[in-house]
Amino acid sequence: MSFSSASIISSLTLFSESLRKSLEKADEEIVLVSPFVKSCFLRKFFEGYAKDVRLTLVTRFNPLDFAQGVSDIDAWDKIWTHNGKILGLNRLHAKYYRFDKNVFIGSANLTERAFSDSGNLEILKKEDFTTEFQLFEKELFSEALPLTIEFKNFLVSQIKTIQSLDKQNFPLANLGHLYPPKNKGWLPTFFPFSSPETLVPTLWRANVMSLPKDAFSKNDLEKIKNDLVALGIEDRVLDLNAFREILKIQFLATGLTQKIDHLFSSLPSNKPHLSFGKIYHSKIFDFEDKRQVNSLMGWLEQLFPERYKPVSPQSYSRLLSIKP
Repeated sequence: MSFSSASIISSLTLFSESLRKSLEKADEEIVLVSPFVKSCFLRKFFEGYAKDVRLTLVTRFNPLDFAQGVSDIDAWDKIWTHNGKILGLNRLHAKYYRFDKNVFIGSANLTERAFSDSGNLEILKKEDFTTEFQLFEKELFSEALPLTIEFKNFLVSQIKTIQSLDKQNFPLANLGHLYPPKNKGWLPTFFPFSSPETLVPTLWRANVMSLPKDAFSKNDLEKIKNDLVALGIEDRVLDLNAFREILKIQFLATGLTQKIDHLFSSLPSNKPHLSFGKIYHSKIFDFEDKRQVNSLMGWLEQLFPERYKPVSPQSYSRLLSIKP
């Protein structure tokens, strides 16, 4: 592919002139799409900016990114300061910036290293907002999930837990091979209904090949294997606590928690609990059978007991509560 010289802008010039000028000229809408975002960059980028336009940031929300320092979760605050909204998509790789009808695409994240001549070698190209880009945004917005201040606070607690772990048993730098499920519609299939508290230990024992095969049916063993593979946890993790945190990271990366939180946000104030039926009949999940609803609720309760709790009595329906 060839580019005209006029359409290619160096990263430093792009930051100091093109992007900033486009920001200042935009009167209607700004869309920023970047897997990684740093607070320092956004502070400089929006310095002195006071226009009231529609502002959207689409970014990743994997807690491991924040724990490793490649992205700043506090950068979200700058978007909210300008009354913007934030959408999350963990499989995001595109870098795309639109200011009304002006689009910039390329390799640069919203970080200092990307927009500095002394940092990364990057490229961005200016384009018009054509039908192709409109279709890209439509697909992007249909898949990305809304990220709220409450969810940010929840993520912060997970990040702190990761950072406090024994680095010998939980080497953050060695987890780059972990990815969200390839199947966007993945839902947990295995759950020990008779002893819910054994979910994580059972999955861990399966991971380290110490699970007695006669303790579970062939069908359950297949479900366990499929869930671990779907979550990208195939290498052995010898420490149970490290495995638990990896499992939580990968589960968060699926976006299932955001979908559940979205359902909670739709509930009336006088009925704050999420029912089995509400989850099952929602259009955001593709359940094969009703047992998958119970499995999903069980995983939420066992992986994040500080946030999702069962409600009793539950005579007419299984209920789930959420702690903001």
